[in-house]
This record gives sequence, C-alpha cells and structure tokens, in this order.
Amino acid sequence: MCVGALCALPAAQQLSSSCTAQALEAVLVAEQHHCVRLLRKLPAAEELDELAVAALLQAAGQIKCDGCVRALCQLPGTYDMAEEAVMSLVHAALQLKLPACLAGPSGSAGLLSLPAAQSFSSSTIDAMLHAAVQAGCTCAAPLLCGLPAKPSCEVHEVTSVMAQHTAADEHPAGHPCNCAQAVLELLQAATPADITAQLAGEMQHDAPASSSGNAVLVGLLTSGLPVDVLHQLPLPEVCCFMQAAEHCSVEGVGCFASESWSSLFDAL
Repeated sequence: MCVGALCALPAAQQLSSSCTAQALEAVLVAEQHHCVRLLRKLPAAEELDELAVAALLQAAGQIKCDGCVRALCQLPGTYDMAEEAVMSLVHAALQLKLPACLAGPSGSAGLLSLPAAQSFSSSTIDAMLHAAVQAGCTCAAPLLCGLPAKPSCEVHEVTSVMAQHTAADEHPAGHPCNCAQAVLELLQAATPADITAQLAGEMQHDAPASSSGNAVLVGLLTSGLPVDVLHQLPLPEVCCFMQAAEHCSVEGVGCFASESWSSLFDAL
C-alpha cells in the first residue's frame, strides 16, 4: 500500500505529532521526496513545534530537496522559529547553491517567506548577499534584496561584488550570463543613479576592454534596461555600453540585441 493510501486511513489521521515527525524524518533520509508532501498534510504535522520543523528543514536541505523545504515551510511551526535558526537554514541553502529553497515560483512559500526572515535586518541581508555571491549562488541576490528591510548597500555595490566574483571565475555557477541575469533582476528596482554608478565602476576597471566576462555582463545589462533609462544616461555611460556591445560582437557572444543598438544610438 502506497504512502498516499496509508495517509488516507482513519488511523493515520490520529497519529501523534512525534510519530509524524519520525515518519517525515524517515522519508527524508530515504529521499522519498513525494512522501514529504503527503505526510505534511496529516493533522499532526500541523502541530509540530518550531524545533521539530527546524530539524526537518535542515534534513530536507541536506538532501538538496528544495521542494521538500518549501512544503515544510508551509507548516504552522515555522511561525515561531527563531531568527537565528532561519538564518542558519538560509546560509546552508546558499552554500549548497539552492536558491529555490528561498522562494518558490511567483514568490510562493520558501525560507525567505518565514516570519523570522521577513524581520531580517539590513545588516543581516548585507551579510547574506556577500555569502550568496561568494558561494556562487548569485540567483539568490534578487530574492534577498526583496526582503522588507532591504540591504543597506546600494544596488550598484551589490552588482559590483557580483561582477568581481564572476570575473575571477572562482565558481562554475558564477558564469557571466548567470550573474548578469541575477543583476538584471536586481536592477528592476534600481534608479538611473545606481546604474550610472555601476557602469562607472566597470569603466574605472576598464572591464569592457579587458574582460570578456564583464563585457558580457555589461551587454546583458544594457539589453535588459528600459529605453527611457538608457535615454537618461550620460555620454560616458553610453560609450561604455557601446564598447561592451562591440566587444561582445567580436567575441561572438551574440547577447546584444539589435534593439539595444538602436536605443544606444538614440541616446547619443
């Protein structure tokens, strides 16, 4: 008899919270991911306290099952989890490069949706942003920047750190294109001043001319920026974009859209 059928039995509806916790732990150890979702729906699962849920979340992270983490994040026991416990879980997810543990599709339940995470301070978010970049989990950056407190560092400072780690090529997951996509999401809430500061840093290090990785980054940033933002940029920044675009074309990257070329010429 499958787990789904067993969970439907009247006796299963009367299991204690301790028995349910043991069952959940067992299926996690056995990596029976689909069983977690079934057991989570038992009445006793709703009664698990914050310590039991934290232990289960840790076990789910260790087997790299982001779906299990998100399913467990829906349990009431997560509401009372201490901030330190949630910070530890988020940090572990970053180290394992599991950004999907932080939030599901369309912002559905994840570690960052927990009440404790929603109370993270700006300094805590700053530290986690740096941890995410250093671990090569750059896709987590926009999710962390979406927390209520917001990072205390400016958007262009975050993207500069991301670009530096990408250029260093210290992590396979920090591929320039992956990093750029994350930066694009970050810049959705950025001001023209943030973008100008970001480009100023790139030009200071002569990135478009000396680093194909940063050229790809700048090229992708350009292709993702609204036309009205491009029109507000000063001439040096426009030239930086055009230099990056030319470098991308020479390298055969092909990431610079023809529409972006037109926008740049219009901005001159």
